[in-house]
Amino acid sequence: MINLLRAEWKKTVWNYKLTGFLVWAVPVGVLGFYMVMLMGGLFSREWMAGMLQTGSGIWTGDAVGAWGMVLAFPFTVLSRLLPLAFMAAVFAGEYQSGMWKNLIPRNRRALLILAKMAVVTALIAIALMAASALTVAGQGAGRLWLGWEYNPPVSGDVFSDFAVLYAQTALLGGLALTILAAMAALAAILTRSTLAALLVVFGFSTLDSLAMYILMLLARIFSLPEIVNLYRYTPQCNIDNAQSWFRTGAALPLPFETFSTGPDLGFSLAMLVIWVAGLTALVLAVFERQDITA
Repeated sequence: MINLLRAEWKKTVWNYKLTGFLVWAVPVGVLGFYMVMLMGGLFSREWMAGMLQTGSGIWTGDAVGAWGMVLAFPFTVLSRLLPLAFMAAVFAGEYQSGMWKNLIPRNRRALLILAKMAVVTALIAIALMAASALTVAGQGAGRLWLGWEYNPPVSGDVFSDFAVLYAQTALLGGLALTILAAMAALAAILTRSTLAALLVVFGFSTLDSLAMYILMLLARIFSLPEIVNLYRYTPQCNIDNAQSWFRTGAALPLPFETFSTGPDLGFSLAMLVIWVAGLTALVLAVFERQDITA
């Protein structure tokens, strides 16, 4: 398995155009934004002050905020498009290039698809961590230039609390990315098309992000208020609810009459694990039975 992971990592990373445009574009875009901000600030303090308003003014919040593109609505609707396109291209690309026909006779199918899922998830997570670091560095440099504070002051307790929060946020990000990777893999296996796989996984992601509003609409149309209780089983609800528990120690407030707060933390984490395990098992089952030569 280690050799498969290493080979998959090299093959994916060496595809410079794919990873450059769809993965590294995120931290490079953040870096470019702050370079423009800092250079513009040499000529106009107002320019830099305006650009700094994109941050929260708190370095711990800016650091975890970079994960919002895969965790936080409404950013999840469009900001996931780059990582979803990357996932679809990686999985469906094996069909279009004919690589599966050469790889599968020498390796177990389950290990191949699991290695690919692990690599695409890890690459996107690394890009988001780089974006976190660059955001804090850029905001910190701009605030230092203007003489603004960048709270909270760094201390052992503050850094310890931040490390725990960042690890919790990264855990949720990893679970969310794995769910999307499994869905992209399943779509690619069934369609064997990059575009079709992207449309399927983007549709899944969008429906999940908008599930609250869709269920509210359905409840009103059919006069079934209890239908909104289905929201507790969606990935987005449990991601948001787990974040609320991690950050505030309380469940997520919800606008439903029959479901006014999110479930407890254990339920949300369990549901996310079930989504990961269920989709992964489905991917393996379908892939094991597929006729690659057809």
